[in-house]
Amino acid sequence: MTADAIARTDFFSRERTVAAPTFNRWLVPPAALAIHLCIGMAYGFSVFWLPLSRIIGGAQPKECAETLGLFATLVATDCDWKISWLGWTFTLF
Repeated sequence: MTADAIARTDFFSRERTVAAPTFNRWLVPPAALAIHLCIGMAYGFSVFWLPLSRIIGGAQPKECAETLGLFATLVATDCDWKISWLGWTFTLF
């Protein structure tokens, strides 16, 4: 897009930049807060990934059997989770 094309479309015109009278600006802060909480939860929970990956085996993480599927591994109580599985599990669910 050239500078002339932007100028011709009145990109910065007052009618285009000012909100309509029906726009409720009080809906913006709760929406922004909800988005920031969701993003922050995903990043904030990453503090616990390493301790959770060693909760059963201690210093030497106890590996799950290779024959277990993903769901069986996530609900297993005799082996530690991998950090990559923890990330997906707690970020998505």
